[in-house]
Amino acid sequence: MISPQILKRIKYVLKSRQISKGKGKHRKVYQLSTELENFLNTINTTDTLKSYLHLEYDGLRCKINWFENNLRSAIFRPSKKNQVSNDANYLILYSIFVDHGYSYENFNKLNFIEKLNIDTCPYCNRNYIYALSKKGQIKPEIDHFFPKGIYPFLGASFYNLVPSCQTCNGFGGKGSEDTYRLDVKSPYEIKEGEFHFTFVPADLDFLNPLRAKGTIEIKLDKKHDPNADLFKLNELYLKHEDHVLELIVKSEFEYSKEYRKKLQDFDKYALSPEEIDRMIIGNYNRADDLQKRPLSKLYRDIAIELGLISSSEH
Repeated sequence: MISPQILKRIKYVLKSRQISKGKGKHRKVYQLSTELENFLNTINTTDTLKSYLHLEYDGLRCKINWFENNLRSAIFRPSKKNQVSNDANYLILYSIFVDHGYSYENFNKLNFIEKLNIDTCPYCNRNYIYALSKKGQIKPEIDHFFPKGIYPFLGASFYNLVPSCQTCNGFGGKGSEDTYRLDVKSPYEIKEGEFHFTFVPADLDFLNPLRAKGTIEIKLDKKHDPNADLFKLNELYLKHEDHVLELIVKSEFEYSKEYRKKLQDFDKYALSPEEIDRMIIGNYNRADDLQKRPLSKLYRDIAIELGLISSSEH
C-alpha cells in the first residue's frame, strides 16, 4: 500500500505550501503554485487518490494532456543530456509520487509483481521475468511506461508500472524515451491480432533441415510501428529462426497428425484440445496464456500458418 504515504505527503505540501531540497547552504525551498494546489486538492482524500492511482490507459493519456494544457512545467523534457529540472511544480510532484510513492520503502515491489501473474516480458515476449527474492536479487525491472522522469505525476500509477526484462527497459531499448510523444502503446492497450508473425519460406534442400541456419526470415507482417521500432522487435526476432525451423520440420513430416491421434487416445491424462496443441507445438496457444512462456506468440502464429494447429481456441 503506497496511497496512505502519498496522501500524507499531499496533505503536508498543502499545509506547508512548499518543499525543501538539500541541506545547509545547499538547501533550496520550492513554493507551491496556485495551479498545483488546485490539482492536489482534487485528489486529497483516500477515495479520490485511489481512483487517480488506478486510472487506466485512456485516463493516463488524458491526464498527460491535462497537464500539458494546465501545468506544463510539471512535465520535463530535457533538451540536453543529463539535464535536470529545477521547476517547483515538477519537483513537488516528484516528491509526492516518486519519493514518497514508488520509491518509498513500504511499496513491496515483489508483491506487486507477483499479483500481476505475468511470467514473460510484456514488451517482447522473449524473456522470463520471474521474481524470487524479496531483497531483489532475482526480480524483473519495473518500468514506468510513461517515464517518471518526464511525467512525475504518474510515478505511482498502477497501470503505468510494467514488469519488464532488462533488454527492453535498458540501454538501447526503451530506457527513458518519451513513449507519449512517440505514440508507443502500453501492453495494456495492445489488442489480439495487432501484432502477427510470419516468415519468408525457405528452400530446405538440406540433409538436415534443422541446420538450415540463415535461410528463413521471421517477419512482423502486422505491428504497431512505434513499438516494433522502440523495442527492436524485428531485429531481435530474426535471432529465433531455429524455433521456426523446428515447427517447419514438424509440419513437413506430418508430425502433428500422428502425434495428435496418440495424445487424443491417451486416456491416462485426458488432455484437452488446447493442451494437445501445446504438446504439438511446444508452447502455449491460447491468447490468454501467451504470457506464460517466451516466444509463445511467435509459435502460435507460425504454427497456425503451417497448419500444425487451428486458429480457433477451442
